[in-house]
Amino acid sequence: MFAKTVDVDRLARNLVAEGLQPTKGAALNLAARLLGASNHHALLAQAKAPKLATWSIPDIQEYLSSEAITTGSRFPKELPPQFDGAWQHRATALLAKAVAARTPGELEFIALVGGPGSGKTLLAKHFCKLSGGCVVDVGLYRWFTRPYQPAAGEIVVFDRPALPRSAPSASMARAFELWSHTAPRQRTVERAKELFRSEWQGIPMDAPGESIHGSIARNLAQAAPLIVCFASPEEAQHALDGSARVISMYSPAATAKLNWRAAHLVNLDNLSEHTLLRAPPEKT
Repeated sequence: MFAKTVDVDRLARNLVAEGLQPTKGAALNLAARLLGASNHHALLAQAKAPKLATWSIPDIQEYLSSEAITTGSRFPKELPPQFDGAWQHRATALLAKAVAARTPGELEFIALVGGPGSGKTLLAKHFCKLSGGCVVDVGLYRWFTRPYQPAAGEIVVFDRPALPRSAPSASMARAFELWSHTAPRQRTVERAKELFRSEWQGIPMDAPGESIHGSIARNLAQAAPLIVCFASPEEAQHALDGSARVISMYSPAATAKLNWRAAHLVNLDNLSEHTLLRAPPEKT
């Protein structure tokens, strides 16, 4: 964990400047050994995929907390070559328009839609890089971090990693019990993220049985533009219509404030945008 926060390249330059090593490569290897790795390349590999087998529970919790919310340092400044300049300009402009269409304080979100390979996740992260913001891994966020308060002007992206849950756990205690029975060589970052990710079926809406006052989605959407990726417009509409309806005893206006209202949709399959409204409740 320590190596992730250390500028090893800068440390090597300092060692070279002080005449402790004749070459930068040798200095890099020395710096890596000082941090417990065999060489510079091994240290970089360990930082990207740390070995968790011998980590203590508090260290694992801290690591998962750091993974639950990622910020601009990990986001692409530019998109890959297959997304040419014209596409990037158009897609970014559509996303900016959808963000601007959001009514502040209302329960609205931006639905970024596209099939596999359409670039929606990359675009969302790139947009965060341009505008400032973060990506929230909701499953890890619910257990391992304090409530996040976006800064003014920040964008929030809800990430839904497609990781298997071969051993779903009902509680953090159960997750740690399963972790303790995991063979050391299998205690990988991927396994930890799989095992410790809490169940979530309400993205981006409220999870089943969740208090509206404790809803991550509601709190974030009311504080900042919330971008959520979907495979199709139908999936986005279903999420909007399928969220729990809350009824106020005082007035229809109060009821409207308590419920998800709209999704401002950007479709990367055909580079278009429009607003989805929540379907009215069925009359009984």
